[in-house]
Amino acid sequence: MTLSNESYDALGRKTWQYATTLPAEKLSQIQNPLIKPERYVEHAYNPLHRRYEYDPAGELSRTLDKLRGEVTYEYEANSRLLEHNPEKRFEGEEFRYDAAGNRLNFNTNRFDRVKDNRLKQWSNHEYKYDAWGNLVEKIVGIVRWQTFTYDSENRLVKTETMANSQVESTSSYQYDSLGRRIGKQWEIKGQKDHRLFLWQGLRLLREESPEQSSLYLYEPGSYAPLARVDEKEGEAENKVYYFHTDQIGTPLEMTDAEGQIVWQAKYRPRGAIEKLVVNEVEQNLRFQGQYFDVETGLHYNTFRYYDPEIGRFITQDPIGLSGGG
Repeated sequence: MTLSNESYDALGRKTWQYATTLPAEKLSQIQNPLIKPERYVEHAYNPLHRRYEYDPAGELSRTLDKLRGEVTYEYEANSRLLEHNPEKRFEGEEFRYDAAGNRLNFNTNRFDRVKDNRLKQWSNHEYKYDAWGNLVEKIVGIVRWQTFTYDSENRLVKTETMANSQVESTSSYQYDSLGRRIGKQWEIKGQKDHRLFLWQGLRLLREESPEQSSLYLYEPGSYAPLARVDEKEGEAENKVYYFHTDQIGTPLEMTDAEGQIVWQAKYRPRGAIEKLVVNEVEQNLRFQGQYFDVETGLHYNTFRYYDPEIGRFITQDPIGLSGGG
């Protein structure tokens, strides 16, 4: 049985968490500057330790992470992210937006226009859409070309990626009557694989692969993951892994039952992984409710797919203008 204890401040921000399968040792601690440090029990041998600071508007202004160092954030008056500054300054990013809130390509020698709120150009990426606003082609330089095919309900059902005029990967997707993805098949450089998915409402409950079955556990009333239980054919005991998330529920690390880090990622601000520091166990959860697809680089987000490179969905919001899109 997997149990997790957590604490939150008066504003609903997480202050600490630990998994009780370990001998009373905290797997991770998250501090809030409004709470006196004396209230926390810190362990020098605990490799996972984070502190978050917020500005008067409630926006995250600074993080201090034992594994990642210091990161500061600056915002516009309307709370849109303006600067992301890691400890290593050359890794920092600046952001600019047009009047409609579209992010502009600030880190190049020109601003790319976003006509009709559809991104056509980003750095060396080119994007093409169908009449419904679905992304149908993504061209990267002169060497990479992705195509996307949709069904009558604008759900992604097929992709193909070409690299240097050769087919690099293909994939296909299936959905249930509620629009949830229940299966996918893909082939990358001749290697085939597939997954089946079982849902609890709109949360991914179980993932089935040819090698194993994975059960996901979440924080109450949330999409932030707590733990994963893997069952492999031929193995007598299940393996339990624990997620350690940031202040918005994105997995930063995953540890095994002994507290060893088996997966650790460094992210860019829009959700793309900059570096997998530890990758001993496959882990595909990203922003809350998102699942990384290795065959496309996209994140499946229940009713749409998200491109973390540019921080945009590749299709219109299925509920139309009611969803802001």
